[in-house]
Amino acid sequence: MSVNFSTETLQAAIRWLQECPVLLDHQQHPALLASALPPSVQPVMDDLTNNLDGLLGKLQEKRHHLLGIYYETLWQAIFRHLPDTWIISCNRQVQSEKRTVGEFDLIYYCGIRKAYVHREMAVKFYLGLPGTDSLAGWFGPGLEDRFDHKVDRLLNHQAVLSQTVEGRHSLETLGITDIISKILLQGRLFYPFEDSITAPHLLSDNHLRGDWLTTSELGHYAKSKQISAVSYLNKRQWITPSLDDQTSKVDLANICTIDWLRTNAVTLLKQHRGPVMLAGFTVKNDQYCEASRFFLVPDDWEEQARLRLSQ
Repeated sequence: MSVNFSTETLQAAIRWLQECPVLLDHQQHPALLASALPPSVQPVMDDLTNNLDGLLGKLQEKRHHLLGIYYETLWQAIFRHLPDTWIISCNRQVQSEKRTVGEFDLIYYCGIRKAYVHREMAVKFYLGLPGTDSLAGWFGPGLEDRFDHKVDRLLNHQAVLSQTVEGRHSLETLGITDIISKILLQGRLFYPFEDSITAPHLLSDNHLRGDWLTTSELGHYAKSKQISAVSYLNKRQWITPSLDDQTSKVDLANICTIDWLRTNAVTLLKQHRGPVMLAGFTVKNDQYCEASRFFLVPDDWEEQARLRLSQ
């Protein structure tokens, strides 16, 4: 199915990828990156965002447009434009007796380090349960994904893939015998509205934050944040910067008043078969400024998450 990608959306997404802080504290593991890219590459990013024809074509060729694939495709485009950087392989599967045991997201040669680098890249959005103090209490909105499971796979499987027999063999066929493994985990963590939660020590202090709340809490939340309008964000819009006070109503899609949302919240959740991410806006002189980003969840979402946690 064809999907339309606007130049403006891609420009915003590339800026978000470059500026978004990491979720995990890089001091907790040698493979973790402290930042996505150094600030010195900004001129390169400007050049890329002004010449997006190739990227637009690449995205249109994709048969699937899951958020993870979209995210990786954007990063591949960025690395093709970085100076002193040569991509060797993308999404290289590692096989063992006709069975896939892993995948190298990105392998490139860094002319500055004079070394081959294997970079794992992921973007995640987790909601934390009240009272939790570990990564196990953070779930994806659909409850199929858990933060501790993702971190365990990244650190104990993907980061060491190049050290396995199968991984070494795969790299040797590319002429690579020594490689550095690095992990980039970006995204946003959503904290429960009006409930206390302790951020796990593994988290980066400056990670992006949002809120999550149930339909019954929507009125109180809107009042506390002074929100009068909201906009539904599709998954590609999850990786775009906050909209500032120069945004006019015509620039926003799916915008509605907070009163409309309060009346139709349950219907909206049923329509999307689960939680939805929304941007909340304050409005002045028909100009919209994003005041918060939040997940609206069914009233039984926390109960269902705790059931998953106990299984």
